[in-house]
Amino acid sequence: MSYQVIARKFRPQKFDELIGQNHVSQTLLNALKADRLHHALLLTGPRGTGKTTTARIIAKSLRCPNAVEFVPCNQCDICEEINHSRSIDVIEIDGASNNGVDAIRELRDGVAIMPSSGKYKVYIIDEVHMLSTSAFNALLKTLEEPPSHVVFILATTEVHKIPATILSRCQRYDFRRIPTRESAALLKSICAKEHVEVEEDALWMLARLGDGSMRDSISLLDQLITFSNGKLSKEKVIELLGLSDQTLLLEVLAALIQRDLSLVLSIIRKLTSKGIEPLLFTKSLLQVLRDTLMIKISAKDEDLAKVSLVVDLPETEIHFLQDLSASVTEEDLHLLFDMTLKGVADISRSSEPTLVFEMLLLRMACAPRIVELKNLLSAQAADHTANHLQKKAMPKAFSSAANSVTSQPQALISTTAESQNRPTTTKPVLSEPHKTETITRSNIDAKTMGKNPSEDWYDFVGFLKDRDALLGATIEPLPFLGLNQKKIELALPNKLFFLKDQLADTALRKKIQTAVEQFYGAGYAFDIKFGAEPDNAVSAKVLGQQKEEKKEKDLAQQIAEHPKVKMATAVFKAQVKSIK
Repeated sequence: MSYQVIARKFRPQKFDELIGQNHVSQTLLNALKADRLHHALLLTGPRGTGKTTTARIIAKSLRCPNAVEFVPCNQCDICEEINHSRSIDVIEIDGASNNGVDAIRELRDGVAIMPSSGKYKVYIIDEVHMLSTSAFNALLKTLEEPPSHVVFILATTEVHKIPATILSRCQRYDFRRIPTRESAALLKSICAKEHVEVEEDALWMLARLGDGSMRDSISLLDQLITFSNGKLSKEKVIELLGLSDQTLLLEVLAALIQRDLSLVLSIIRKLTSKGIEPLLFTKSLLQVLRDTLMIKISAKDEDLAKVSLVVDLPETEIHFLQDLSASVTEEDLHLLFDMTLKGVADISRSSEPTLVFEMLLLRMACAPRIVELKNLLSAQAADHTANHLQKKAMPKAFSSAANSVTSQPQALISTTAESQNRPTTTKPVLSEPHKTETITRSNIDAKTMGKNPSEDWYDFVGFLKDRDALLGATIEPLPFLGLNQKKIELALPNKLFFLKDQLADTALRKKIQTAVEQFYGAGYAFDIKFGAEPDNAVSAKVLGQQKEEKKEKDLAQQIAEHPKVKMATAVFKAQVKSIK
């Protein structure tokens, strides 16, 4: 067969034809012109980015007799021999199949032989990382000090597998993934030379599928030309490779951003009828969400060229995603991205990927917006604050009266008196112990201020815990010494000395002082006596425990003295063992 594949037919033949590797081609061309080319070059990078092609261009630039400014003519016998891998002075070695020490010994013996023509002999070792440890060791000395007529060019996709001793003897050039935009432009140029009619969207799909590898993109183009037998369209690419339609992806994205559940359901039916691969589609959705977020962040930049540096997309898609991202916040895009990322992991592990995929889209369509969550939390906080202030505004006397009404005992035992239709007294209601509400000092009647400093301190700690639970818990165990000249005096005994550094912190003390002024009023302050061992002072924590114990005792007493309980013990001649 005389057919030559497109990848070989349109292989770059000189430095300015290399795509996406300007940093490499410019450096090598400058080195050749300045006679500063290193004797050992290491070309590393992803597959299909031009490593072996660059090695051959270097060989032609060194050996072509008609080269002008190290640009080979590609017409002489030497150039033709190198292009077809027939040159006896440009030796290409496959490191994967010639990875033993014997192959390197043979190479080392041949290095001393002068080239049959020209000034240089070039050794190109492809996939050099496949060489064995012994082969690398045999190559070391020759690689470091080869004859002046020898140039070594090593190529690899896995540079981390090469020993440091080899790396230190080479000048390294890193090849980058080829941008999608440049890949699509080259594919368009090839189609024009091949007289093939093609849609722009189809070229972009092929360029994306190449994933930075120009060889992969060109191979897919070759396959598509054979399959289509006519105009190349986006639908042909999808049909040939079973891919997700980019238009459908953007429809899904728009529906998810708008939280349009009915539209998502119709898209799910459409995806099912087309037989879309769930995992592949979800990964594509992940990429589109990333691009949308990047465009959203750079939305203020009106220069399309600068936006194109962030996302490698055609202008039509960039404009579409710019309009779409205007209606969504960055936080919402982060949320959708995180959900999709988790969905990729779930789908890849599931035995029913289609079901997981459908539930993922429905879950994303029903997900609340971040702004809705913020508004909900703000509303709850406002309600809590309003209720809190309303309770604080209630006078203590009224609060105590209300507590006494709601804390009356409830009947626990049904008596025979009721079964005999005896008249009964009014039945009070028994409830759980009522929690004391925190009351700010500013809401207390001026006549009661300072009457019971310990009670005020207990209320203050509750007030502080409502606002900062950790700070309130820190000062709760400190013994309260008293209120002296508008100064609250606290003690830090030795058993609590581990809190000293924390209580000495300026920021924490400032927080406490602010809370003191809010609760007690302007002019009040606090002081902590480190190392004090008070005898009678009690902390807010102890006061709280005492209050709870008293409530339990009072409640038990109320239950024990309830008329129905007394009647039951009298009728059954029993005793109350315990009250729970």
